[in-house]
Amino acid sequence: MPNSTKPTAAINYQPSTFDRLCEIVAQLRAPGGCPWDREQTNESLLPALIEEAYEVAGAVRTKDDANFREELGDLLLLIVMHAEIAGEAGRFKIENVISEVAEKLIRRHPHVFGESDARDSGAVLKQWERIKHEEKEKNGGHYLDGLPAALPALMRAQKAQSKAARVNFDWTELGNVIAKVEEELAETKEAIASLEKWHRHPADDSRAGSPCHVCYSARKCLTSPRANLLSRQSPCRRIPIAMATFSAAG
Repeated sequence: MPNSTKPTAAINYQPSTFDRLCEIVAQLRAPGGCPWDREQTNESLLPALIEEAYEVAGAVRTKDDANFREELGDLLLLIVMHAEIAGEAGRFKIENVISEVAEKLIRRHPHVFGESDARDSGAVLKQWERIKHEEKEKNGGHYLDGLPAALPALMRAQKAQSKAARVNFDWTELGNVIAKVEEELAETKEAIASLEKWHRHPADDSRAGSPCHVCYSARKCLTSPRANLLSRQSPCRRIPIAMATFSAAG
């Protein structure tokens, strides 16, 4: 039962505006519509979906609201297009997508819509993961099954580590992670020094472990390795820019 003492915020879903977008997309896909749109499949639209998600992220970082609004629209368009393609094949409709995510939000927020006592962000995250874990087990899946295989390697490693940490499988001290990084870096140096070993075992586990534990150490420092690499202050950005400036000046 929902907690009646908690306020319910009024949300303007603007159904007529959203319905109009869905109707436009359906018309683009219908006979006599746009040839390009009619040719698209869920697979062919994947690169555009990923690209638009990155463009949304770029607009957020530049704090350009006009561009942010536009990029969110482009992303929404692709979501509606994907659902329209699925609907045409009788797989599901956009209404199913919206209904399922709404039910999931209610189910995983019992502190808002139920009787849970979770109050701070940490407790809420653990509660979310516990409920998600229970749902996975109920459906015969594993807790880590939700890791998208298509994620870039660094993002996937960080997400896997974060999920494991929420079920208390984690390093307790940052110093232990640093020690492990140094140990595996030493093993990597030894492997490089032995060219015969390097050529015979190009995928040696010692070289795979180092990036993984560097990712661990960044997470223990409450920072994102990917965000650091993208930061304007990252040496990965500053050094090439400085070198290009020096070269141009010379």
